[in-house]
Amino acid sequence: MAQSKYVVVEMDVLPDVIEKVLTVKEQITEGKAKGVSDAVKQQGISRSAYYKYKDKVFALSESYMGKKAVFAMTLKDQPGLLADTLNVFSASGANILSINQSIPIDSKANVNISVDVTHVTEGVDALVERLKAVKGITGVKLLAMER
Repeated sequence: MAQSKYVVVEMDVLPDVIEKVLTVKEQITEGKAKGVSDAVKQQGISRSAYYKYKDKVFALSESYMGKKAVFAMTLKDQPGLLADTLNVFSASGANILSINQSIPIDSKANVNISVDVTHVTEGVDALVERLKAVKGITGVKLLAMER
């Protein structure tokens, strides 16, 4: 069985900086800080530490465990590629919530897709790998998962 890239870990075994990064993200989201500089200063961490981990750590809530996710992708400007991409999500059991696509520049478009991953049968990491395998998708990144 392949190892998952995603794990759930109790906070007390992680370095303090991880909890502080999560707190910074929360302060920014809730408007409790004027911006990143203000929030990191309040938590006593550097901006570089925040930016190193901000896209890699997510808090989970017990009441709503990771049901929604946002994927950022770069797609070549070719007919049918967005439909093929959406079919990958559909085949995995994900429900598309929103799609935001930029106009193509240099024959590539940035696409953000928000999905409900409650019923994803293969796991989010496998979904990312399936998306990466689609011919014409040049970049895939899991931006966020709901906490």
